[in-house]
Amino acid sequence: MAPVRAGVANDPVRATRSVTKDMQKVMARRSGAYDVEIGKRIRAQRLSRGMSQEDLADRLGVTFQQLQKYEKGANRVSAARLREIAIALKLPISVLYGADRYASKAGTGNAGVQELITSSRAINLLKHFSRIKDAAAQNLVVDLCERLADKG
Repeated sequence: MAPVRAGVANDPVRATRSVTKDMQKVMARRSGAYDVEIGKRIRAQRLSRGMSQEDLADRLGVTFQQLQKYEKGANRVSAARLREIAIALKLPISVLYGADRYASKAGTGNAGVQELITSSRAINLLKHFSRIKDAAAQNLVVDLCERLADKG
């Protein structure tokens, strides 16, 4: 049991509150790199469906600020909440867990791709690119992107 702080020794209610706060601090876990990665996956899937943060938050019964914290990895997403998110996005929960660089020492090299598709502009580019049927035109777009990227 945590030591009783000065000034609360004679008040059992205040002493209990003090102990409870201490226990909460010990039990609280901070989010980590894996939480950030899951948040990026949530964001990418939401953006790929053209859904706003407000829309998904409404479906989950949370504020858009809370969803924003999940997506940034500032707040941990519980397994139950992750299941709710998967249902709201109409996808298997495994997509949100997915293969990651923490699961294997060798890694798959796909982490870079995951980071790229968290941008709404990248998703928009992919949507439009996939509608181009002519392979030569697709090659021109890729060439243009490469040249622009090399320019910096």
